[in-house]
Amino acid sequence: MSYPWTVPVPVEASTFAALREEHRELNIEVSLGRIGSYSSRRQPEPSDHLLHCDFQLNLAHNHAGRLGAGRAGFYRGHYLKGVGRTSLAGNWNTDDLYHCSGVLMTSAAIREYLVSGLVAAHGRPELVNRCTGVLVRALPDELRDHACAVFSHDGKPTPLSPSPADLTMQAISVKSGAFARMSNFVWWLNQIPFFRREGDDRMAELFEALDAALTGFETEGTDGVGPDRVARRLAERFTLVLARLQAAWSIGIDWGSVHNNYALDGRFLDLEMPTVFPSAALGIKVETQHARGEQATVRQPGELLGFVAPLRCATEMRLFAAWVKSRLAFMLANLPMYGLEREYVGCFIAELDDALREPHPLSAPEHLARAVIDPIAAALDLTSASRRELERTFAFAAAPVFPEAPAPSGAAAELRVRRLDLHELAKTEPDTRWTIYVPDAVREACSREHHLNVEFNRRVTHADQLEEPHTLLAYLAHEGPAPRDPQADHSQTNSARNE
Repeated sequence: MSYPWTVPVPVEASTFAALREEHRELNIEVSLGRIGSYSSRRQPEPSDHLLHCDFQLNLAHNHAGRLGAGRAGFYRGHYLKGVGRTSLAGNWNTDDLYHCSGVLMTSAAIREYLVSGLVAAHGRPELVNRCTGVLVRALPDELRDHACAVFSHDGKPTPLSPSPADLTMQAISVKSGAFARMSNFVWWLNQIPFFRREGDDRMAELFEALDAALTGFETEGTDGVGPDRVARRLAERFTLVLARLQAAWSIGIDWGSVHNNYALDGRFLDLEMPTVFPSAALGIKVETQHARGEQATVRQPGELLGFVAPLRCATEMRLFAAWVKSRLAFMLANLPMYGLEREYVGCFIAELDDALREPHPLSAPEHLARAVIDPIAAALDLTSASRRELERTFAFAAAPVFPEAPAPSGAAAELRVRRLDLHELAKTEPDTRWTIYVPDAVREACSREHHLNVEFNRRVTHADQLEEPHTLLAYLAHEGPAPRDPQADHSQTNSARNE
């Protein structure tokens, strides 16, 4: 599977074992040596023999040297992460070992697979581009020190040692390849030549691909895609991203890193860093080794779980909409465009402006507040007074998202929170486990424990302790992708007895 924002990378057969039989053909790794020095291919290889890695250019933040997918790519309809260092790992000569090495931690693959099952067990599979399988092998000798090196600071190990799974195994995660990120389109729109001959249809290809990406490439044939449809669908997907982030929060999932980690169709993509609380949790995360005090003070309301993910994504989506309009307007004003192309682009800009006007969540702080706080109020049964207080807190948190809007009056009140003692959560990264602090007003609601979430943490913790590929694959195969519902098992047992 190739897109205009991808480049091909040669691969070769590897030594990974697949969890699922249909994924055996995905036992590959990058083979950059086959490109060769001072050479080129006279006979191009078939597309499905190559890994296609996607360029990514962010507007809010870029890591030095990360050109795109440095350890992942599209292969035969799948998106594989952990296949080795690709040609887009421009940061290979830095200490960014987590992304430039080509390695996916085995614990990360475990979390990707099991959290995909968790959202499905909650009845919300549409929230994510789910991980459908993993491939695992014994950790090669040359990577023995990798896990420890990644999570050390100034050469000193972190307080939490990497799990046995990370010290003994290496993994690849498997997802559907039918998605695109905003950063892919930022890169691509920057590549379209300013001066083109009449009849060059790359601008039409751009909008056709954008329309397809907004639906997860579900539709066949996009001839005649209207600018109004693309613009309004883009605005709708922005709303959908926010709704799905809050839906995940409502079932207790904090994705950890949301920057550039969601698709244009509204699904969350990079599932390797979830923290799964027993239920919806409005508060702040503190690394467990630092969570010694009973109380804490929140001075930056944007750090609150329930706020942080939608606020960061809202910033990125507003930047994307503004940049796309600005880039296209610049091309209209300064460069040759021909006939219907000029009319189409002008119409798209006008339609997108209209689609993002009030009451769209990205149009003003009060509309974003409604999109963010409505799900929180429903999940935590907030009283009217608690909701008003939360809305005032949110106004200060959302101010950086809308720099053009008047700043809220007064000063944000410091929020006192207390540690919530729960069952121990699974690690979010090899060196990180979190503890949650919540306000007293929602303490009871945040203390609820959903058995699916408790079971997820138990399963991840158990899988992290395994040390052999066949043992891990057998465990995942036996347990299945989703936590079992003991209540359902109980009712089925009773039903069988009655029969």
